[in-house]
Amino acid sequence: MVVGQVGEYAVNGVLGKCGLIATPFAGNVPGFDVLVVDDKLNCLPNQVKTSSGSQWITGAPTKYVVVKKDGKRLILGETLTPKNPDLIRVYVSLGKNGGADRFFVLMEREFFTAIVTYL
Repeated sequence: MVVGQVGEYAVNGVLGKCGLIATPFAGNVPGFDVLVVDDKLNCLPNQVKTSSGSQWITGAPTKYVVVKKDGKRLILGETLTPKNPDLIRVYVSLGKNGGADRFFVLMEREFFTAIVTYL
């Protein structure tokens, strides 16, 4: 939980440096973690995933692709359609020992394609 909050605040800090207003919701809103607002009051929800290690928790493959069983084998089928294809997903890799954080930004539809490609 703390790692996730650190990532959300790191994203808010970077967005603030870019002149945007951002506020975290600390897991209290289904579907997004940070709301970003520009100077024209356009709002963009962002989903933030944070890792202090080398992996992110992404959930079961069945969230992203049709999976069929054939005996002991699993066969991956079509990529599922994301519920919010234009949702911005920010993956934060926290820097070790005070090192720089790394940020990876994808749209929800790009994430679905990437996760299925590398399963």
